Parts: sequence; structure tokens; C-alpha cells
Amino acid sequence: MGVFTMLPFPVSSVLLATSPWSPSEWRINMNIGRESGTSMPAEWGASGARLSLPVSILVDSERNEGIDDFLGDAKPFLLDILEDAVFIGAKGEETVNFQDKGSWKISMPRSGDLGDSSKLRFFLDLSGGKKDVVAQRNDVSLQGKDRLYFVANCWRDSAELEEGLKRFRSVQARLEAAQAKVDSQLSHETGDRRLDGTNPLETAMATIDMSLLVRDRDEALNLFRNAEEELPHGKLSAPGDWPGSTDKLVIGTGKIAVKRKSGLWSEEFSIIGTWTATPVENEDYEYYYEEDEETQQLPID
Repeated sequence: MGVFTMLPFPVSSVLLATSPWSPSEWRINMNIGRESGTSMPAEWGASGARLSLPVSILVDSERNEGIDDFLGDAKPFLLDILEDAVFIGAKGEETVNFQDKGSWKISMPRSGDLGDSSKLRFFLDLSGGKKDVVAQRNDVSLQGKDRLYFVANCWRDSAELEEGLKRFRSVQARLEAAQAKVDSQLSHETGDRRLDGTNPLETAMATIDMSLLVRDRDEALNLFRNAEEELPHGKLSAPGDWPGSTDKLVIGTGKIAVKRKSGLWSEEFSIIGTWTATPVENEDYEYYYEEDEETQQLPID
């Protein structure tokens, strides 16, 4: 479990935009391949192959007429494709074409807890025929006309982001401490010798003590998993303009999904990869914040 870097500059000094309605340009970096828990066919991505697809978009504040349940009932906002994705495949340099327009929406946090994330959702549509394979690397492929669904945590308010980072580090530290106690109790060198079984009564008492430690560890693990869903951690984007506020947006690593048939009449989302975002205005910053066990500093060069 990594140690989290401290921010090298105040969040409030970089999370300020000029106009709440100006379009903004971002690069979306897709990492397509089999993900844990996906409902894609067993053979899809079984080799572990990954397909890296960068695409440039313009985020607009104009409403899009198209409605998709993924974005809710209200009319979403427009995305424009500025540059299609290019990757190196079996045929050399290959281009993956997208339809010109997509849609986006940001939903506010479900709770009122300081530091919890908003949710950024958007979709992009692939060009080509439904039976066309428009991109492929080994057993990882994308089909024409597929709608790619993107979701990620995001934060605008500097105080929210800073508090979220603190809360996540606290939850992580609690889990690490609880796990260390369990490991120490079971260690051959430092562990509880009562667990050796030489004295039945002492062994029973040690087992009770051990069960309490495991319970505390499991509670900490549950809190940690919940924190991963809502709080900032791992790799976050550099701050960038995004329509809707003068505060700049920081985006976490997100998931990509497609819809696939489930039974005769229904569809379900199948996860096909992850994605990160880079604002063109801050593209010299690889990441705003990331786990780093070595330097304890933000790698931005």
C-alpha cells in the first residue's frame, strides 16, 4: 500500500478558472483491457493485452439534444471530438474514429461530507459498422457503433479536495495499523505464542484476542473500500478548466464501460478499461497528485 505525497503548492492557488462557460480542451487517455469483475466474454482480454487510446476533446457548455439514461433525465452538455485516437497495431499506425459529438454531466456528491467526490460522466460514440472491429490488440477489441461510457470522481472546491486527501490518508493509515497488528500476532518471530496450542485454555484466549484484531482489520478494510469510492487517491489529473464553475476541475482515474445484452430484453454495463484525463492548459503536469513510495513529492516533470 503506497504512501501518499503531499501537495507541493496550495490547491487554492491553481484551482481557479476565468469564465464558468468557456469551452475547455482535454486529452482522454484510455487503457482498454480486461478488468476485474467485468461481464465481458471470458475470452475477451484473457491474455492480459491492453490497448492504449488517446483522444482529444473539447468540453462545451451547450446543451445536447440527445438523452441517455447514463446521464440522467436532463439534457446533458456537449463534447466535441478534436482529434481521433491513434495507436500502433498489427498494421502499424492505426486510427480509431469517433463520431463528432458526445455528452457529459457532473453530479454533486451524494453525501454532505467534506471531501466526497462529485461524479463526472460522459460518453463517446465509435464510428464504423456494428460488426466492424475498429481497434484490436490481440484479444482486446472494440466494435463500431459502440458507445463508450466514462465515469470518474472529480473535485472542484480546493477545501473539498484537501480535506478529501486528508481523510483518505487517515483511513489508509488505520487499515495499515490494523493489518500490522494481525501480522504481528501471527508472526513466527513476534507472534502470540499462546496460539501454538500447547495450553488449550491459553490458546482459546489467544483465539478470542485474534478474532478481535481480525474484526478491527475487517472494519478498517470496509472503511478503506468505501473511501476508494468517494475520496481522492491514487493518480489525479492536473487541475483544468471545465464549464460550469470558475473553480478548476481535478479528475481521478475512472472506468470505461460498454453496454452488452443480458438475456433477451435487457442490457448491462460491462467494464472494458480505465481512463485518465489531462487538461491541455496543464499538459506539462503528468499528474496533480499520485501515490509515490520513493520521493514523497509530486512527479510533475
